[in-house]
Amino acid sequence: MRNLLMLLFLSSSLLTSSLMAQADQDTLVIDPNQFVNGQILGDTTETGERLNPNRVYKLERNTFYLFEARLDVEGFKCEIVGPDNGPLMYDTEDGHPPVVLFKANENGQANQYFRLFEGGEFILKNTIYAGLSDAGVTVGRFIDDYSGNRIVLDNLIVTQNRYQNRWRSDGGEYIVRNCVFLNNWDGSNTEWRGVGFVIGTGTSSFICENNTFVNMGAPIRAKDGAFYNTETYYAHNTLVNTTQHELGLRQKELIAANNLYYNWGWVGFGDAKLTEDPPDNLKMFLTDNNELVSMDSVSLYFGNNAFFHEAALEAWYTEADTLNLPGILPQSAYDYVALDDNWTIGDIIEGQDPQFTNFDSNIDSLKGFLDGYFSVPPVTPAPNWLTDYIVDWSETGPYMKQWPLPFDFSYSNSELMTSASDGLPLGDLNWFPEKKAEYLANRDDIVADLKEKKSGLTAVENLWTLEAEFSLSQNYPNPFNPSTTISFSLKNTANVKLTIYNTLGQEVATLLNGQKQSGVHQVIWNSENFVSGVYFYELKVDGNRSQIKKMTLMK
Repeated sequence: MRNLLMLLFLSSSLLTSSLMAQADQDTLVIDPNQFVNGQILGDTTETGERLNPNRVYKLERNTFYLFEARLDVEGFKCEIVGPDNGPLMYDTEDGHPPVVLFKANENGQANQYFRLFEGGEFILKNTIYAGLSDAGVTVGRFIDDYSGNRIVLDNLIVTQNRYQNRWRSDGGEYIVRNCVFLNNWDGSNTEWRGVGFVIGTGTSSFICENNTFVNMGAPIRAKDGAFYNTETYYAHNTLVNTTQHELGLRQKELIAANNLYYNWGWVGFGDAKLTEDPPDNLKMFLTDNNELVSMDSVSLYFGNNAFFHEAALEAWYTEADTLNLPGILPQSAYDYVALDDNWTIGDIIEGQDPQFTNFDSNIDSLKGFLDGYFSVPPVTPAPNWLTDYIVDWSETGPYMKQWPLPFDFSYSNSELMTSASDGLPLGDLNWFPEKKAEYLANRDDIVADLKEKKSGLTAVENLWTLEAEFSLSQNYPNPFNPSTTISFSLKNTANVKLTIYNTLGQEVATLLNGQKQSGVHQVIWNSENFVSGVYFYELKVDGNRSQIKKMTLMK
């Protein structure tokens, strides 16, 4: 390590002359013996103009590069690329792709790699970005955007960061394709570390397709402000061992389709969350942002997604008794489907093990973290649940601890192989190269078809017909003790009757009987005077149409 830093120091005096020699070239080969951020910021004339505004900064294979400070990009395009040898996730070339790491400052802290300001643009390709610094601490965030124009991440492996990206500029366009996000965590006792992307404020568009997320927090959080500007296309991603999930509805258009979730949201929650008003929807997959006045400006298609929890994980929660794995959708999502002709919930596939070609889920470490996390008080420091790092440090500098990647998320489950809206496999198609080629050849038509699915609504497992004038939702919580909430929605004003029956068909309570306006309604049933068992509740509308659902009182 000392030798590497000495080379960096001695070669810094050569930076200006080297850049001037390459002033007219479209490509500048980054010198691994100098800090990357210094070379890019120094690529200017004496008066501060960029020597070549179209410059592409090239990294070479089998080489390690260092940052020693954040690279702020304002008013120019910063394009950093490694050699294109195909998807890094199954790299078969000799050696390894270029690796970029961070040198901690004199206080032993690691800052962040990039920050984008007005007029700035980032294009990063074909490289491993490892956030573990020489001091053993992880980089805070990968990229922050405050007012930039555009970010493109393509064929990267981003690993060992505390957080990922906070993108929140007005009009920003973000594209993330063909990337692997792996082991992004800081070792703290919280489930929200390692978030992939925080999308907010005035973002114009966000495309996230054909990526793999492994061992991290929520892939996407759309929470920075009550705004309806972003058009999000979130499709064909594989997500494994993600602690939480949140796809907030603060967007103009959200298409979330053809994704594969394995051990999703595995850090669950206690029974106390079920009694909150409203319930803790941040623990659900798709949050409803109850503080927002209306979803009328939001269009949604959520469908052709598969969700699977390992049996050992479900068994841990069953034995824990008062702890719960999250649900997929909050009830409000279904309620809006019945009221908004721009909302569609399509097929949701549960319980299908994809049968990955090569993957150790690390389930014992996940359960060990849960044991510590839910202890009273929580175990500190938190038990480590990550898999081995792919990049690490020794006394002489960084090295590849394991390469190629130690997993293969292709799979053999025949149902999932054709369950996408386009008839292709669910999840990241990079694991199925021939199918990805088919996807790319037809991508425009596939995206157009998904956009059309936002109208002409279809039902989920015939829970209701969306052409009907009303819908009755499943009570929440269920099972319950002693009270539960029953929700229903009406397209038009109607006379409604809400009745509770026991298993003998006897009417035991009438909760509503009268006229209700159009909209979503909630009724709480307090069952303190009733015995444990199964009950049925019926919503009858205008005296001749009804829906019935089952619920369980468990004292």
